[in-house]
Amino acid sequence: MAGFADLGVEVGEADLVPLLGFPLAHKAAQLAPRLDPEAFTRQYRLHYRSDRAPSCPAAPGAAAALDAVRDLGGRCVVVSAKAEFLVHEALAHAGLAKAVDAVHGGVFAEGKAPALREEGAHVYVGDHPGDVVAARVAGCAAVAVATGATEADGLRSAGADVVLRTLEEFPAWYRTRVR
Repeated sequence: MAGFADLGVEVGEADLVPLLGFPLAHKAAQLAPRLDPEAFTRQYRLHYRSDRAPSCPAAPGAAAALDAVRDLGGRCVVVSAKAEFLVHEALAHAGLAKAVDAVHGGVFAEGKAPALREEGAHVYVGDHPGDVVAARVAGCAAVAVATGATEADGLRSAGADVVLRTLEEFPAWYRTRVR
């Protein structure tokens, strides 16, 4: 919200929640069509990287989910709409950087598919309909977690193969699917 305010646009939390997971330029276009998306991105990143930025702890179950993949010989890859350098920062802050083998940033929805294919992914986990699209286009199992802005029914409607209530359910699901 601070990035918008810096540029003279008042945006509330209720305005932002439906746009969680979308690239910054998309958020700017939806909430302030006259706003220069590059200017907004710069302001957002200034706040994101400041000491005043909200912390980015690991999601409950994230470490166990990564461990489950590794325990069965898999690789852990993060593919995000967030800029790659910010993904690395978020992983480091959450204490998960060493558990991830590769990071691809700045891609959204079907734009994630080339990275998923390049990495040989067979399962893609996300909390947004765009993540389901990415998995489908890449030929991966689409595992959706209903902890983001989209509820379980919306993730099912997007075509998720399975919808988990929380990431904490992932290790048990994964162990039954991958042998």
